[in-house]
Amino acid sequence: FRPTEVSFLGGIQPYFSTLVGGSELGPLVRGELGLQFPLSSHFSISAGTDATGMFYQFLNTNFSTWKFGLNTGVTFNF
Repeated sequence: FRPTEVSFLGGIQPYFSTLVGGSELGPLVRGELGLQFPLSSHFSISAGTDATGMFYQFLNTNFSTWKFGLNTGVTFNF
């Protein structure tokens, strides 16, 4: 989701994305939240944070594992 009508501090735009999926081991979830700064109408840079979780069962006991990270990016719009 990229709310183009919401911008502040010189055009910085918030964004977020989510993912829900699964595998034979169990469900997976992922979320990302960040800010995108347009440098021109065709080029922008972004920075944000993300989290990914996996849930599984081993020997009838439920477990979860999580990964947290930071990300940066460059976007080219055509």
